[in-house]
Amino acid sequence: MKNAKSVVSHLFSKNQDKLNEQRCFRKLLNLLPKRFKDAVIFGYKKQNTLYIALKHPGMKMEFNYNQTLINELLNKLKISVEECKNFDVKQIKTFVTNKKLPVREERETKLATYLEKSSGKFENMAKTDTVSEMIEKIRETIRKNVESK
Repeated sequence: MKNAKSVVSHLFSKNQDKLNEQRCFRKLLNLLPKRFKDAVIFGYKKQNTLYIALKHPGMKMEFNYNQTLINELLNKLKISVEECKNFDVKQIKTFVTNKKLPVREERETKLATYLEKSSGKFENMAKTDTVSEMIEKIRETIRKNVESK
């Protein structure tokens, strides 16, 4: 029986080219301005063409207008990043997908509440007046919390 380490290493060695392509695509996305990064849903490479799926038709026009910027970034990635040396892309095509994106549900966060464990009975051992006053304010706050419950 194979252990998890051997299975993962086998998958990585078998699909190294595809993984490097996806890493390069992610690095390219990180180099793009935020408005472009937010508009991209996914991307893939087929033969020598990089396909980029976008959320909005207006962003498709923006991508097409700024294709020289994207090509320059891609060329710099090939030079500077070892994994991207074989990421040969002759052209970039963008398209708007028809698929609806899954809407993330906003979960309501609940603050944890706890019972006060202290009763406010402790010795004030502060040596300076300012620290002593702060400790007394804390003591009063604790006493009010205990009385209110």
